[in-house]
Amino acid sequence: MLRLLLLWGSLLFGVVSSSPTPRKLFGEITSPNYPNPYPNNNISTWDITVPKGFVVELDFWQFDLQPSESCLSDYVKITADKKDLGQYCGQLGSATGNHPGVREFVSKGNQMRLMFHSDFSNEENGTLIPYKGFLAHYQAVGIQCPQPVPRDQFTLIKDLQPLYRFHDYVNVSCQTGYELMEGDQKLASFSAVCQDDGTWHRPMPRCEIVSCDDPKDLTNGAFSYVSEHGNNNYQSVITYRCEEPYYHIVTNSGSNTYNCSTQGSWADQDGHEDIPVCLPVIYRCSASGKWVSEEMGTELPSCVPVCGIPSTPIQELQRIFGGTRAKPGNFPWQVLFQNPRGGGVLISDRWVLTAAHMLDDSNSKPIMYAGVTNINQQIKREEPIQLFEEEVFIHPNWTKVANPEARTNFDNDIALLRLTAPVKMGPKISPLCLPGGSPEYELEKGRLGYISGWGRTEDRNKVYHLMKAQIPVVDMAQCRSVKPKPPADSTTFQFTDNMVCAGDGTKDSCSGDGGGAYAINDPHNDRQYYVGGLVSWGPRCGTYGLYTRVGRYRDWIMETMSRYEEAEESHQ
Repeated sequence: MLRLLLLWGSLLFGVVSSSPTPRKLFGEITSPNYPNPYPNNNISTWDITVPKGFVVELDFWQFDLQPSESCLSDYVKITADKKDLGQYCGQLGSATGNHPGVREFVSKGNQMRLMFHSDFSNEENGTLIPYKGFLAHYQAVGIQCPQPVPRDQFTLIKDLQPLYRFHDYVNVSCQTGYELMEGDQKLASFSAVCQDDGTWHRPMPRCEIVSCDDPKDLTNGAFSYVSEHGNNNYQSVITYRCEEPYYHIVTNSGSNTYNCSTQGSWADQDGHEDIPVCLPVIYRCSASGKWVSEEMGTELPSCVPVCGIPSTPIQELQRIFGGTRAKPGNFPWQVLFQNPRGGGVLISDRWVLTAAHMLDDSNSKPIMYAGVTNINQQIKREEPIQLFEEEVFIHPNWTKVANPEARTNFDNDIALLRLTAPVKMGPKISPLCLPGGSPEYELEKGRLGYISGWGRTEDRNKVYHLMKAQIPVVDMAQCRSVKPKPPADSTTFQFTDNMVCAGDGTKDSCSGDGGGAYAINDPHNDRQYYVGGLVSWGPRCGTYGLYTRVGRYRDWIMETMSRYEEAEESHQ
């Protein structure tokens, strides 16, 4: 009895089957018995599932079902995303039915259902009218993401594609001078990946113009904007200048003392050109966000004091012992040693050159001032700049003696003092140049030079106003012939090639002038002076004096300064 009921049910309701397809990327689905005619009274379903990030794309390669009005008899029904995509039947070109044609059916998600239904209506008088059914092909297609759209005109999308699907990625960069920004964060690079839901995993960035930091201040110089003031953006231009005429720019494009940018030039250490006003060094805000110069790269130039040019030109009609009063700015390199009374020479903003005998008293530090013309008036008004020594370098061949007053050997009478801080240059304070290394800087007989100081004159033991005199270089025999005041014995004094004799028998340096400069006109620039000698000693005031020949110590001076500064930099 049970078997009869089951048989009757199957005849009445037909065959029902369901077939889930595995998660393949492509495949075929056919009606039952295909390519033979499909059976009557059949219901079959296929659930197609592809991996996440893909959609199902299905089309029919063969479709031959019984045509009917509204496809109520035999049909294929397609659903996806909880929506019907259509119910189809008939043959290509049939008057009734709904043939799918060459249409492609695409889901929005990763699933699609296909249901086949047949009844008994394709029989006439018990004879089956054959219909082949269908052959469908499906494939997994990556979910499509929207076309990436730049947020601004400076954004560059590399290798832009017409279509982006799941797992595709896009690389974004900026035009030169712009940088990638995601919110407030700067990005070195940017990539976005198409996700399985059809969206990009991160939004498009924006490109902002590169901005440099505020330009750095230049010691003894300044910068100015060529472009809009305060604009630090890409391609903005600034220039650096030094405080002329007291400082000039030095770049690293060469090794000469007066090297400037390629557009300008100054005299080198041996002096072959005048010192014109040099063009400023130009910096441009680069795409890296740094100010860059063609000459200097990212390094700043240096503002180096201009040497040997008095702000008030020296004019001398007579030549010292007595001499004439100096005007402010005549000798801006003059350093006053108040105790012991004497002089020194500013040769840079951190170094003073003087005679070694000025430092015989090693128990006390010298009291030094720069910018002094009248001691009484200016020091009381606190006008001069007091200088403080950091370290003293006495020439290694200078001979120390127990009683400096009885000294007869002044050979190698030269010393350097390193200052604790740079001295600010101006009309009353600037350095004197060192001599060049070429032969024309030798002090030959007849060469004129200036001496200056607050030393004793013929009628006064102390002088409070800076005095000056112009004297010539003479033969050493002139100094040897001077008889010192008793009880000194001229035969005990040493005369060496490291000394130069100068004077005219009436004008001379004297006690209190020691360590000061014997300033000589530069052979290539009549406005510029160099330190040819240092006031050292003399048998008798008002006759002839002996001066340390500075050219003989040029290498020692430069090596000492360079070695100290290199050691200082290594400790920073």
